[in-house]
Amino acid sequence: MLKKNEAVMWAFTANGIVLHNTARARFIELDEVGERIWSYVDGSHSAEQILEKLRALRPELAEGTLDTVLADLEGGEFIEP
Repeated sequence: MLKKNEAVMWAFTANGIVLHNTARARFIELDEVGERIWSYVDGSHSAEQILEKLRALRPELAEGTLDTVLADLEGGEFIEP
């Protein structure tokens, strides 16, 4: 199950969401789809479950977008696997 790093703060913007990893001084801005993915990173969803939810909403973007966003979130230590 994927969960948010406790050192991350976030704020909604007109175009999505901005995350700040306070422990690593890293920022990332996510668009609307990335924001939706972030909302499912809650400790009760696996990557596969998030993919299924994303497919229901945006099938044309689902797999590639999820892989990219999760790689960015993991690389910046915004999430914990």
